[in-house]
Amino acid sequence: MKQSVWLLLTVSLMLVVVVFTLQNSEVATIKVFVWETRASLSLILISTFSLGILATGAYFMPSLINLRVSLNKAKKKIAKLEADKGNSELDSKQPN
Repeated sequence: MKQSVWLLLTVSLMLVVVVFTLQNSEVATIKVFVWETRASLSLILISTFSLGILATGAYFMPSLINLRVSLNKAKKKIAKLEADKGNSELDSKQPN
């Protein structure tokens, strides 16, 4: 079921991209200081959107890595505390 939903979403997104590309195929000029280039409007928009996604991912990546490291440390500490608790319970139940 999940696979068919993902397939449907992927095909739908591809269809939207194709329609967007066909409707925005006119040539646009980009000027940045002394640099100038011409490309199709759809290519410019998709490239700009993709660069924005990459920049956002690069910005948040250190925070995500830090959170994962903290989570792994916390899981190890919890496992150690649970093991220590189990050992102390076994020691207290044994007759002297």
